[in-house]
Amino acid sequence: MWFPSAPAIYFCHGWQPWEEAPLRFPRILRYVAVDELCLERLIAEGGIPPERIELILNFFDKNLFPPREPLPPVPRRALAFGTWLEPGDAHAIESAVAALRSRGEGFGAEVKRRIFLGTFVLSAILIYLVLAAQFESFRDPFIVLVGSVPLAISGALMFSFLGLTTLNIYSEVGLITLVGLVSKNGILIVQFANHLQETGKEKMAAVIGAAETRLRPILMTTAATVAIVKANASPSR
Repeated sequence: MWFPSAPAIYFCHGWQPWEEAPLRFPRILRYVAVDELCLERLIAEGGIPPERIELILNFFDKNLFPPREPLPPVPRRALAFGTWLEPGDAHAIESAVAALRSRGEGFGAEVKRRIFLGTFVLSAILIYLVLAAQFESFRDPFIVLVGSVPLAISGALMFSFLGLTTLNIYSEVGLITLVGLVSKNGILIVQFANHLQETGKEKMAAVIGAAETRLRPILMTTAATVAIVKANASPSR
């Protein structure tokens, strides 16, 4: 060591990398942790007494590093880099960006739409399989989904079509939740209609009777769900 008698201070910046494992050296008089996890690592892994450790949280000067301005809706420039890119790939990227601009979409709109559609289809298939196991039939689940989901989704998307809301991550999660809610309502009607048919009623009379009987529970469940979602979405005071 160049300065064998100089005191030292050890800063712990990482709670996981082995390169930043706590050192034990006589010249180290004090230890500094930049967060709670580093503090725990110095004590538990390094065996450093707590009285020799100071907790100094990471910080920065907002005057030297002011927040950046919001990004424009359509970036003016883009940088593509990677190990598999070739000179001809730039033209393909420019063509894809031009196609998205011509449709008035953002750069991630197409990807988000595909992810949402995939999640929506997967949830519908999963619900259908669960209902098929519950009813022990492939016909009744088809009636439940086809008779309730398209109408509910079209009613929900009407607000986006009228410009009252937009399709974002919250509305997409709401649409998936809506599929489960209307499927449950369809289960109530189909189950009771099957029960009425078993008692000897005609098919149409059983359907009308099931719809009239299950209307009140469905409205109560829907109102309770809307109230819970509204309460969770309200800002806390």
